[in-house]
Amino acid sequence: KDAKFNGSLLAVIGGNSQKTSLTVGDRLLGVYDGSTIDTESGNKALLSVLDAKLTGPGGAIPLIDIADGSHFDRAGVPTPGSKPNVTVTSALVTRSTVQLDGALLAASAPLFALTQAMMTTTSHFADLAGNKNPSMVLGDALVALNASKLTIENGNLLNLNAATATVNGFLFSLTNGSTLTLNKGALFSLNNGSSLNLTANAFGVFGSGDNMLTIENNLCTATCFQLVNSANQPILLDGTPLKVAGATENVVLPDNFNVFALAPGATASNAKIDIDANDALFRVDGTS
Repeated sequence: KDAKFNGSLLAVIGGNSQKTSLTVGDRLLGVYDGSTIDTESGNKALLSVLDAKLTGPGGAIPLIDIADGSHFDRAGVPTPGSKPNVTVTSALVTRSTVQLDGALLAASAPLFALTQAMMTTTSHFADLAGNKNPSMVLGDALVALNASKLTIENGNLLNLNAATATVNGFLFSLTNGSTLTLNKGALFSLNNGSSLNLTANAFGVFGSGDNMLTIENNLCTATCFQLVNSANQPILLDGTPLKVAGATENVVLPDNFNVFALAPGATASNAKIDIDANDALFRVDGTS
């Protein structure tokens, strides 16, 4: 109870080769049943991968699992646990100063799974910088929220700087009354020759329940270009064109790609999206 320590919970440090790898067979970190993580001060991440390779568990096991859990009495009858709460600077940081063979971080399930939980980051949720290495390869969503709330202050959900990321799925998944809020940030930002590859048919997906996505950044008080289809028609949200910061021309989405998607059984009423005319959906500089 109430444990405090200085330093890292786990450090994997390279020797002379500077090439270190770690493969985990189950969750790297589980935060359950009313537990809290609060870094209190300083620039701290929940997970940092620095000049190393981390491979997550296979199957549907998330790398980081934040969930309410359950209590069981002597008869085995469960009662719901309370919500865990996590506050950190960033959820994930990757950095590469040496060349490695393969991605710095690879996982088959959602990287972060939040169930009946609350989480806040005070900077970018995932902050990736590379050196001709794939920074991240995911087999599912970057973050999956189930009856949970994720707030990102002063940062982007995904921030790439000279880095590459591949997500074989959506950037986010919201279901059962989840809320994703980005204050002074965008869905993603690509800088200094970065690239993002999404294999899903949308940036994010909404499931059943009263789910909410809010993006507030005022990046388009100056000139922003529009997100358009292949016919150069603007993509609208409640009659307002969606915009992209940093671009020098309109950004064209493939015809089979939607900005947001609905999970099977969900309806448009399950997806509440708040992005004003002065807010950019994402940012891409001219080199990315």
